[in-house]
Amino acid sequence: KALRLMKDMNFMVFMLFGFVVSTQFDFYYLCTSGFLSAPPVDSINRALPEIYQGLAGSGLGIPVKYVSSVMSLAQLSEIMFMFALPWVLKTFGIRMTMFLGFVTMCLRFAIFAFIPVKAAVIPAMFLHGPAFSCLFVAGAIYVEQSAGSDIRASAQSLFNMATFGIGRVIGSLLAGYVQSQNTHVLPGRMNIPGGFEIQSIVHWQAIFVIPTGITLACALLFPFLFKPIKTSSEAESVS
Repeated sequence: KALRLMKDMNFMVFMLFGFVVSTQFDFYYLCTSGFLSAPPVDSINRALPEIYQGLAGSGLGIPVKYVSSVMSLAQLSEIMFMFALPWVLKTFGIRMTMFLGFVTMCLRFAIFAFIPVKAAVIPAMFLHGPAFSCLFVAGAIYVEQSAGSDIRASAQSLFNMATFGIGRVIGSLLAGYVQSQNTHVLPGRMNIPGGFEIQSIVHWQAIFVIPTGITLACALLFPFLFKPIKTSSEAESVS
């Protein structure tokens, strides 16, 4: 019965965009720690032979022991933004809330791709909170509002299967493939100025351009294709 919701064009658009954006989350989960700990590109270019010039992307050069602390900023922002989500939904509605999620997710990846410096990337970790909450938590609330009481559990299962199930599986395969295509294995371990020892070089910016482009396309198209009817019970649902 939950599949009948797909006859509603708005619900189908919502599910399609939710699925697409879920395939991009693993670019963050699988690639960010390596990006944070990788040496800056200038250090790599100074240390490696000319044949490797241009193959590396710039990392942040954060010591491995501090990477988990930096990434925990994303989880902190997720917890913090959960408190603001009811107000955001009531003020802007589900369409603009999810649009905010696409924009913040795109902005985070764009900073990783085009401004790979600590002063930009570390604050960008806080964009994880609005990205995740506005897309997936708000999305679950929209499913709750859209489905009748007899199929709400099935509808939520459908949403979770499309995003955290199929979407994440495809996303992990895609992120892994893109990273492998932009990774060049060195003949052996090499020392890089700054205390780095590497066995491969990765073009991180080429990797993060992919989710930047896909989430940007979602942000541009979603507001024009998704036009839900606001229900009278919306305020009660989000509170």
